[in-house]
Amino acid sequence: MVVTLEEDQLKHVVEKLEGLRLELLKPRSMLLSEEKATPEELEEIGKARDEIRKDESVTLESLLNEFGE
Repeated sequence: MVVTLEEDQLKHVVEKLEGLRLELLKPRSMLLSEEKATPEELEEIGKARDEIRKDESVTLESLLNEFGE
């Protein structure tokens, strides 16, 4: 399927998509903590990221399999 749009139509589509993107980000921003992470929390986050990079992390699937939930 091929759709041909004129420049003004394309701009309208892009504007609509950008509006949709912003609407989809609203719930995410509501879930994010407004507090700043403590130095200890930042250190733990860094350690967790290192574990993920080294493939030393545990997947949710393996935890669910192990604990049967």
